Amino acid sequence: MQKMTSTSPQTNSLVQSILQLCGVVQRAVLEYGESPVHEQQEVWNDLTGEESSRWAVNNSKGAVNMYGTNDPYEPVDLVVTSLCDFDEELEAIPVRQKKALVRVLDRTPSYAQDPLFRLKFLRAEKFDAKLAALRFVRHFEEKLQLFQKNDERATDEIMGREITLDDLNEDDFETLEGGYLQVLTQPDCGNRKVLFYYRACSDCYKDRENLLRSFWYVANKLSQEEEVQKRGIANVVYNVGGFPEHGMDYEKSRRIALLFRAIPVRMTTFFPCVDDVAWVTVVETFSVLISRFLRIRLRVITGNHEEVMAKLQAVGIPSRAMPVTASSALLLDDHLDWLENLLVQEIEGKREEMDQEIEGRKEDQDQEMSDDKDIEDNDPPELTVESMDPEPRKWTLYGANTLQDLVHSTSSHYSAVG
Repeated sequence: MQKMTSTSPQTNSLVQSILQLCGVVQRAVLEYGESPVHEQQEVWNDLTGEESSRWAVNNSKGAVNMYGTNDPYEPVDLVVTSLCDFDEELEAIPVRQKKALVRVLDRTPSYAQDPLFRLKFLRAEKFDAKLAALRFVRHFEEKLQLFQKNDERATDEIMGREITLDDLNEDDFETLEGGYLQVLTQPDCGNRKVLFYYRACSDCYKDRENLLRSFWYVANKLSQEEEVQKRGIANVVYNVGGFPEHGMDYEKSRRIALLFRAIPVRMTTFFPCVDDVAWVTVVETFSVLISRFLRIRLRVITGNHEEVMAKLQAVGIPSRAMPVTASSALLLDDHLDWLENLLVQEIEGKREEMDQEIEGRKEDQDQEMSDDKDIEDNDPPELTVESMDPEPRKWTLYGANTLQDLVHSTSSHYSAVG
């Protein structure tokens, strides 16, 4: 596969390392060779994380604009024009293909019409409005499939907002806690977040949907960061130290590949690490399931643990942040700290919402009391967080049965985490 040249010595070194240390699936070689030169350059910009030129976006005329800046740069006119084009592309999609989106637009329009929310999808597709609109439609179709409730009202409520930890059931949360899917504590050479998958996320869930909902939560949580929207996410799959006891769930792999095309963030690189021929077959199968965009950015790293770690470091992945031991055992401390931070943030956010609702209800009560002198001597019941506690659920991280219990159980962590 032909390398692209760069004026940066660091980038040229990364290119050489990728060429020498990584393998490529045959189909990707052919697809890369058939790609125009500017697209080949974009592939290498993503693989190396080169800051000087990878903020290339297609404008409405199809030309490529290169911005030689250290930070992601988006001209205001590009954003405005792209949002208008996005609306037109959505309108052009037949209703039968966007039933979930139509439902959300009908019942909670403010969520799906939020320009900042739509901008996520444009950034994920480098401002290609047509591709962004298709990703947007797939987003709601997949979300409905994963989180649909028996109650229509509950389904409408969850479809019209972001997913939180409280939307995951016990088995989902247990899968998430297991750490087979983690966010590394350090970014890659392009200052991008790195998603880590342990042994292809196999043998870590009771039901396939547990993993899919966990992945949805993590990916969409990351997409709330503007830098992640602009820079994208690097992916490392650590398939070293043994094959899954119960074999490979290829349907899980197919569903994950579909979610890649539905989440509002771009997957920029994909590094599967393997030490056995059985894993090579898994990687080749997965490469057929993912999009062409990601397939030509997939590079296979082979070897034992020590060799894999050295190669990852050479291609720009912070191997010291990899949550595995020298014997390929999984580490969880950093992951559980990350989860705890998210948990506290969501609790504090819920408390703020409750406080605002309580204040609004008290104002309504005061108004009613002033309008009706007959109830002057009757004090209304005081509204508290306890009286508004949502439906109980189990939190395996703390063993709390209700949100109120969870608030109390995490209060001691606020100063350390906040």
